[in-house]
Amino acid sequence: MNQAAAPRHSTVSIVLAITVSVVAAMVSNTLPAFLAVLARARGLSESQSGLSAMADLGGIAFGMTLCGLLPGLVRRLTWRGTIASGLLLLVAANLLSIWVTSFEPYLAVRILAGTGSGIVIAIVYAVLAEGDGARSLAAFNVGQLASASFAIPFFSKLAEAYGIAILFAIVAGMGAASLLLVPALPRESVRELAAEDRDSHANETVSLAGWLAIISVLVMFVGVGSLFGFLSYMGAAWGGDPLQVESDVSKVVFSGMLGALAVAIVGSRFGYQRPMIIGFALLLAAAALFAVFKPLAGFLAVGALFYFAVNVTMTYQFEAVTEIDTTSSAAMLVSAATLGGTAVGPAIAGYLVTEDYMLVNLLGLVAFASSLALLLAAQALHRRQPARA
Repeated sequence: MNQAAAPRHSTVSIVLAITVSVVAAMVSNTLPAFLAVLARARGLSESQSGLSAMADLGGIAFGMTLCGLLPGLVRRLTWRGTIASGLLLLVAANLLSIWVTSFEPYLAVRILAGTGSGIVIAIVYAVLAEGDGARSLAAFNVGQLASASFAIPFFSKLAEAYGIAILFAIVAGMGAASLLLVPALPRESVRELAAEDRDSHANETVSLAGWLAIISVLVMFVGVGSLFGFLSYMGAAWGGDPLQVESDVSKVVFSGMLGALAVAIVGSRFGYQRPMIIGFALLLAAAALFAVFKPLAGFLAVGALFYFAVNVTMTYQFEAVTEIDTTSSAAMLVSAATLGGTAVGPAIAGYLVTEDYMLVNLLGLVAFASSLALLLAAQALHRRQPARA
């Protein structure tokens, strides 16, 4: 089905969904600062901090995947009911995090909190897919980056004044307040309702072309995770002062917000294929420059090019995926693929570290090229298949 002719949710619904997702992703968006505060407050070692991060992020990935693979259950609960369930789990788990101080039970509680977050974010991705795909995801990214930029400076101050419990209480309180927005969110997929009018079996499962497109997202974010995860290390390897490199990395993140803002303004008025290809070209250029161009003066410029391109490419890639496969499950699984690739990338890159990080950058280069090839193959397969909706 042509994306331009697809039924869409209103702008108000999109904005409210993004607002709820900001709350759901608050801990993961501020994870570096959150973990530092948690480690000081509860005396965690570096390995325990890593396990805590894995618990939150692993729970998010599980919640996202659960929604994507159980579309029948989501439809019975409705999108509103599923989001409400995720928020309730998020609230309960964050309140439990205040009182559970033993490390192993704490990890279990954080997995539950992450699962609640993942459930909410998965449904939000499905809502975004039924707006202006690229512009909606760009607005989503701006919301996440802006909220993290606002929250991170206050976390240490709040924890020092009131203890770590205040952070869990704030997240739980915001989750509870978000429940008030649930009745204004979309109840179900307007695309799937429209498809059922013509075919009662339409859009129930992800197509082969859809799976190929989702894998392309996973592969792209393996590259993104490998480069971004070692960005500070690369700056130091190029001879940068650690404090200056940290400052440069914060500017790199800001460039990502500029990329998301650019897409939010432009949207799909020029289609999605051309800007997506341009985004991939910029990603490939950044990875190649990181591999061969080592002067410290170029670190910030190449890093900014890289993260600007990430936030342009991912939005149009999302629109491509949701045109290839219009099921809400496909949109939900994109969110899981994004997180999964981001987590797997640094783990793979860790085994490829050399003094000049050449192999890490080559991994990014190969991942970006492979992602584009997979997505183009998915589009070709989709064009040869009968329309599903």
